[in-house]
Amino acid sequence: MVAQEHLEKWLGANTKKFDEVYSLLLSEFRLIERGIRGKFQLKVNNVVIADDFGWFFGEADVYAHVLYPLFHSPFGVPATFSRVILEFRAELALERCLRDIFPRQAPLGINCPPNRIIDEVAFFGQIRRLSEPGVHHQIDLR
Repeated sequence: MVAQEHLEKWLGANTKKFDEVYSLLLSEFRLIERGIRGKFQLKVNNVVIADDFGWFFGEADVYAHVLYPLFHSPFGVPATFSRVILEFRAELALERCLRDIFPRQAPLGINCPPNRIIDEVAFFGQIRRLSEPGVHHQIDLR
């Protein structure tokens, strides 16, 4: 039980937990791999998160998803933990915001609702716009 207590203490000291989120601000979008994944800066309740969050497109549903900043267990065991813990409704709002920013992509537009898919030119245009200084997406959860 001692190891469990050490782990809980270490996680408490090394993770940032937000039990009540009233504001999210996404900014500084960067493309990492061509059309597959990228990073962005997140501010929660006016607190800048030092570690970058990421986004990627799922292979099965072709929607944008959030990648939380992670770290590996300091105890030499195979485990990974999130550096930031958001309340559930903030997690949903963050995911929904990414899906609004990056419309669903599908090959040749098959099985997609109209006006919700973008081609490669439009996608990279969106990345260029998001990368411009001062561009951000605000989510108000009050």
